[in-house]
Amino acid sequence: MLDRAFSAVFRNFSTLFLVAFLVAAPLHIGHAVMFEQVISVSELHPGIEGFPDERQVKSVGRAQLDAYRAASLGVLLLEVLLLPLMAGAARRAIRDDEEGKVPTATRAWRGALGELSGLFSGAARHPGVLLGGAAAAVVIGLLARRTGLVLTGFIPDDSDFIGVGLTNSLAHALALPLFFGVWAAATFDAPLDQKN
Repeated sequence: MLDRAFSAVFRNFSTLFLVAFLVAAPLHIGHAVMFEQVISVSELHPGIEGFPDERQVKSVGRAQLDAYRAASLGVLLLEVLLLPLMAGAARRAIRDDEEGKVPTATRAWRGALGELSGLFSGAARHPGVLLGGAAAAVVIGLLARRTGLVLTGFIPDDSDFIGVGLTNSLAHALALPLFFGVWAAATFDAPLDQKN
């Protein structure tokens, strides 16, 4: 079942990537813009944590670091809460592909709410498939983020927040479809058509 689910995901990956990017980009780029100063001193974060409350570097102190981390957690939580909706969009895209239509991100999002029924019961029937999708998503997400952050090292400190926001957006847009796409594919009762 996992191989059929991954086959459906990779067959429709460009659509599923766009589905995820439309969620990840505004969240992560907005987060990076809001915390531009904190990101610009990211190499100093361990030192700033030991500062007294009133001491700051480039207007960044412990309070700003705490706010940045809380907002990062909030962005991640929001993405997790939106996973069922993204899985519904993926289910619509996979269904369109199975029906011989060309799946698009806009049509997938338009049909996302109508595809929510059966997502959780389908997930309960195939926990191993979901675990495989989650493992692949975590590995790809971490690798993509790490690679992107290395590349942002070439961006000047005063504008590296743009690179960090784009890196996080792209890493999540690459990783999330491996989970929500597999989740959506696992909910189909009939075997997915093996197209070449």
